[in-house]
Amino acid sequence: MILITGIIVDTSNTFYSYSYVNRSIHDGDRKMSIGIFKTAAETEAYIESQIQDVYPAADATVQIDGNMVVTTVDIPWTSLRMMGILANSQSAPVTFTASHRLEWMP
Repeated sequence: MILITGIIVDTSNTFYSYSYVNRSIHDGDRKMSIGIFKTAAETEAYIESQIQDVYPAADATVQIDGNMVVTTVDIPWTSLRMMGILANSQSAPVTFTASHRLEWMP
């Protein structure tokens, strides 16, 4: 019963992490899309600062590809765990990717 509870807690935390990181990525991309941020470095710094409290090892990469801004955030799998049951066999980072159309051209 404890194992099942641990799996439920870890799975719930993973889904929370997904929505938390995606919200931060989309917020940064939106700010770059409308011209609040002018460079990829500004957007990267903003996204990392948004998730720094929860995931200090997160690494954001922002690229401008034509009229799209493409953001990738890598977080070590071990950072997503709460009880550690799901993380025992995982070593690769979890990657979040999102793209957003630029409304202005840098």
